[in-house]
Amino acid sequence: MELDELGNRIKLERQNLGLSQEQLAKEIGSRQGDVSKIEKGELIGKYLFAYLRFLKKKGIDLNKLF
Repeated sequence: MELDELGNRIKLERQNLGLSQEQLAKEIGSRQGDVSKIEKGELIGKYLFAYLRFLKKKGIDLNKLF
């Protein structure tokens, strides 16, 4: 799977949760720009993993993202 495809999938989950990029950034200790880059498939690393941990905490099945 390409990172941009993963980014699109996790973006949809964020939107389904009713969160803005800014709100999510606060939740994971990041900046809105980092969330945007993750959702575009341009950023990996600790914030991507924090994003995924947050989705899991909210009850999202991470297996469906991959």
